[in-house]
Amino acid sequence: MRAAHLSLALMLLPWPLEAAQVQVIALAEGKATLVIDNAKPRTLAVGQASPEGVKLTAATAESAIVEVAGKRSTVMLGAYYRVAPESATT
Repeated sequence: MRAAHLSLALMLLPWPLEAAQVQVIALAEGKATLVIDNAKPRTLAVGQASPEGVKLTAATAESAIVEVAGKRSTVMLGAYYRVAPESATT
């Protein structure tokens, strides 16, 4: 019964899920290792997107440019990018 409730709850979530927090933990030319929403580190190449919706648009030895929900941000090594929740409009 509990599994049915969980399945129903997951179906009601808006898809695709978007990341709320991205941390850059390693950089190389054209690649970045990111921790997305405190999950296991994931290495992306420029142009790749994670299942959470984080796209790596550029990477150098100093910073990465990530795109989440259509918004780009430059993130330095060790820094976090937090996505602000969209406010409801009336």
